[in-house]
Amino acid sequence: MSEKTPLNKENTSIRSLRESDFGRAAELWLACFPEDDRAFVDYYFAKRTRPERMLGLFETDGGRENLVSMLCFEKRRMAAKDPADPRRGSAEVCFIAGVCTAPEKRRRGCIRRLFAALESRMAGEGVGVFLLQPFDFGFYKKLGYKPFAKRGIIGVQSADTALPPGFRSVEPTAEKMLAAYDKAFSGVSGVLERSADRFAAIAEEYAMPGAKSAAVESETGCAYALWYGDELPLMDEFVFTDDAARAALEAAVFARAGAFSYPVPAESAEDGAYFNMIRITDERFAYLEKQAAPFGLTKY
Repeated sequence: MSEKTPLNKENTSIRSLRESDFGRAAELWLACFPEDDRAFVDYYFAKRTRPERMLGLFETDGGRENLVSMLCFEKRRMAAKDPADPRRGSAEVCFIAGVCTAPEKRRRGCIRRLFAALESRMAGEGVGVFLLQPFDFGFYKKLGYKPFAKRGIIGVQSADTALPPGFRSVEPTAEKMLAAYDKAFSGVSGVLERSADRFAAIAEEYAMPGAKSAAVESETGCAYALWYGDELPLMDEFVFTDDAARAALEAAVFARAGAFSYPVPAESAEDGAYFNMIRITDERFAYLEKQAAPFGLTKY
C-alpha cells in the first residue's frame, strides 16, 4: 500500500492533458485500474480519447509538473424525450470515465476539484448534464450525482448451440454493430447515441487479446455481443433487434462461453438495478430525472 503524502495545494493546477503527458497518464491509469493491461491503455489513449478530452490535476515540485489526478470526458447525445416539448427528443450530455487519483494523494479533494473544473467548462459550452458509471455510488453521491439508468440481468444456463434457421454467424464489424445498435435502441430513453467512428474503435478493442465478440444476422434481424473472460461472463454488451435475433445470439455465445448473463432494459421503474449516475446542473434538463427506467450499456 502506498504511503499517504500531503498535497501542496498552493502548487497545484488543473488543465487539459497534452500528448506529452500520456506516459505519466498511462502509469496513473495502471496504478488505479490494475485489471487493465498496458495494451488496453495504449489503445484507449490512441483510439478512445484525445488530450483535450482529458482533464488533469498537476502538482508542481521543483519546477516539474506531476500528474496527481485525472478524468476523461466527452460530449455525447442521449435519447431523452421532453414531455413538455415533444420536438425535443435528445439532450447533449457529458459522459465521464477514467476517474482516478494516485493512491498516495487520495482523500485530498482532487476529484472534487476536477469535477468542479469540468462543470465550469461544460457550462460555458451549454452542457448541463453529466453521466458516469460509478465504482462506488456513495462516493459520487457526495458530488451531487444520483442513480439514473436501470437494467435487468438475464442468465443463460443452457442453450441450443445450433443457430435457428435463417441465421448465420458473421464478423462483428463496426457497420454491423452500428446497424444493430441503432435499430435495437431506436426511441429508448437513456441510451447514448453512437457514431460509426465509435463502433470502429469498439471493434478494435474487442479484437485485442482477452476480448471476445460474436454476431449473428438473418434477412430480418441482427445481434452482437461483447465480453471479456471465459467463466460465467457478464456480457459488456448484448444487443439484439428482435426475439429471434436474441435466441440466435444466445446460441452463438453459449457455444463459445458456456453459461453467461447479459443486461437488458428494466421493464419498469421498479425492476432491475441502477448501474450509472446523473448530475443535472441546468434546470432546463430537470425532466431527465423523471424518465421511466432509462437504460444504458456497460460499455459506452
